[in-house]
Amino acid sequence: MAAKASDQQGRKWQKLANDLMALRAHEPSCMFWDLEQRSAGFQLEVDEAAMQYGLVRNPYLPSAKVAPFPLSDCATILLQLRGAFGLSARAETILVLLNQEACKIQDIADRSGYSWKSIQDVLTELCATPLAATHGAGKRGRSYFLTAPEKIKALFLVSSFRFPRWPRAYEALATIWSTVANPRLASLSELSFQSEMLRIYDAEVGEMFFTSGIDELKITSADEMAFLPEHLAQV
Repeated sequence: MAAKASDQQGRKWQKLANDLMALRAHEPSCMFWDLEQRSAGFQLEVDEAAMQYGLVRNPYLPSAKVAPFPLSDCATILLQLRGAFGLSARAETILVLLNQEACKIQDIADRSGYSWKSIQDVLTELCATPLAATHGAGKRGRSYFLTAPEKIKALFLVSSFRFPRWPRAYEALATIWSTVANPRLASLSELSFQSEMLRIYDAEVGEMFFTSGIDELKITSADEMAFLPEHLAQV
């Protein structure tokens, strides 16, 4: 694989390919074996690259299943931010701040799933750079914001930077499911069933969907819950 990579990507993999070649300077042996230590597969052709390392196998054929990364797909923005800012709470913190003018630490912690302390550490780092700033006093009363959010957005090709609150949507769906799965509902009249759906909508489901940040799930009445499958298909 190092040899294949060096052919495609140049000198980056060349040293590793050469080092491994030196280690394989002996009688060629089968590359793949079965559980009984017999050569696996039928040898049709010789892979010249593998033979350089003393390994006998059929030629390597790329599967062509790897697709280009969708840089313009809104669903990939968090992954792109992680690539730019690292695998920590920074990506989620920046994405939340791109969605709101200013946030407190707890707001970002609730939205991202990271701990209060992790978000505080990230914001302290960001505020030490020109990327972010803060106003207010005290740990709990201080708000944070990006100094130039449009410049950050300009680095990416996506059209939307929305960061849905998926747990809120999942909680709403779980509440609906636990309600309709109740065997006692089978004995209720249609009017009573509609009343029960109206009750859970007014009590929690409507607010959960509305605050999830998912426009397709911002239903405005209990009657619209009957069309949830169609709404979910659009997410």
